[in-house]
Amino acid sequence: MTQPRAGRRPLSALTWLAWVTSGTLVALGARNPLVGALLLALGVAAMALTRIPGIAARLRLAMFFPLAGALFNAAYTHVGDSVLLKLPEAWPVVGGSITAEALAYGATGGLAIGALLLWFGVFVSRARAYDLARLAPRAFESVALVVVIALGMAPLARRRLDEIRAAQATRGLQPRGLRDALPLWTPLLAGGLEQGAQLAEAMLARGFVSARRPGSRVAALGVGFGLLIAAAGGLGQLLVPGALPVMLLVAGAAVFALSALAMPRPTTTRYRNAPFTARDALLTTVVLGATALLLAGVGGRLAWDPYPTLTWPDLPGLAGPALLALVLPPLIERG
Repeated sequence: MTQPRAGRRPLSALTWLAWVTSGTLVALGARNPLVGALLLALGVAAMALTRIPGIAARLRLAMFFPLAGALFNAAYTHVGDSVLLKLPEAWPVVGGSITAEALAYGATGGLAIGALLLWFGVFVSRARAYDLARLAPRAFESVALVVVIALGMAPLARRRLDEIRAAQATRGLQPRGLRDALPLWTPLLAGGLEQGAQLAEAMLARGFVSARRPGSRVAALGVGFGLLIAAAGGLGQLLVPGALPVMLLVAGAAVFALSALAMPRPTTTRYRNAPFTARDALLTTVVLGATALLLAGVGGRLAWDPYPTLTWPDLPGLAGPALLALVLPPLIERG
């Protein structure tokens, strides 16, 4: 993870979580190619401001999704007035008209996914995984810790695999199939088990033990019971809508929330805290306010539908400044 300038306190993980959530909501809720293009440009700008390496490679990967989305949607959706090509009707699934409307709609969805790829790259590089785990509810702190460990071990496993592949290549081994993969995966598995044992010993030495705390079993049972009731209510509402499934859904959610709040918090300490400062509060308010303006205030005008005839998308005047407001966190914490 890249670090901000010396002497500057990094932004809170909650600020970055609000930032990437806002970008996700706008990208998936607008369905507008102009908004997707702006989000993609903002993602590139955020990566440049935070000095994340490999911008060109990430941008090429992000641009793959609009192309793939356009081809996939055009092959499976034969709707639209602007027919570009006709495939034989006898061909299964893909047979029919290839329209410009289907290409444009698929490219719009792929553009949003590509933009989010850049946004999440910035988010992962700036928000510390441990700080994100601290934001999890008490009932899920153990799960959050496991996720943090997994996120930390994944890059190490990839690096270890590259080292093993290079070492095997110097010995003349060139994997060509599943049979040749065994010399690669066996040392990777052995190294992973060794790293896991070392991590367990280190966590035990630092006080991360699975000792039972008063009320933990009752609260855990309440969390599971609440989830079960809520799932039953949600399934019942889908199959047989009525008052009873809604009551079960509400009751299950209430039991889950109360049990999660009752979960005892582990008695662990940390050397450095990441406080939520006034700057974080201001940036979070601006980012969430801009997102609310985009989705609620001008959201109806942002929606774009190319069917049945392809038209140029519209971008309201307030959408540009609201989208530019989303670049404030990377601009404040530039590398």
